[in-house]
Amino acid sequence: EALPLPARDEVVRLLPPEDALHALPFVSKGTLAALEELHLPIGRLKGSIEEAVRQAHALRRAYELGTLDLSERRHLTDMSALAGCAALHTLSLSKCQSLTDLSALAGCVRLHTLDLSRCGGVTDLSPLASCATLHTLNLSYCFRLSDADLPALAGCAMLHILELRGSRRGLTDVSALSLCPSLHTLNLRSCKGVEDVT
Repeated sequence: EALPLPARDEVVRLLPPEDALHALPFVSKGTLAALEELHLPIGRLKGSIEEAVRQAHALRRAYELGTLDLSERRHLTDMSALAGCAALHTLSLSKCQSLTDLSALAGCVRLHTLDLSRCGGVTDLSPLASCATLHTLNLSYCFRLSDADLPALAGCAMLHILELRGSRRGLTDVSALSLCPSLHTLNLRSCKGVEDVT
């Protein structure tokens, strides 16, 4: 039976038990359309998030989803369901170690805060060029990032805070960040290959 539609001004928080992901297909379309916050950290959830989303493409109907926490989903690879989440404001994908493709984020045009810390498979940042409102980006310990990936951030005209700490020797030249006009906080701690930040 479908869950009832909440009041439009109510912030909905879905903090699921062990297998609640598999209940997403049974949530009414109206409830999903009004959903504003969804927290699905690893906890004790069974299976992978992409399997549940693929079954019903549930998140494609979450038109007002503003906050989404998918941290520590180490088997997450498919984020295509996020392409329809145009209202997404805050997204945490921290420690999603199998994640490589960020193309779905190109449609998240209102994205303000994105946490990709410890996503070791991420290299191509070009989808983020469409995120003109991105304010805070955490790329800490994304070991595969290189100098060639940074120019894509030039499209993030509102980027204020960028975390690149722990990138080891993958980064040596961060001069491309001069194309980010609003950048005022840059963390390069433990980026041993970066010697010149002028």
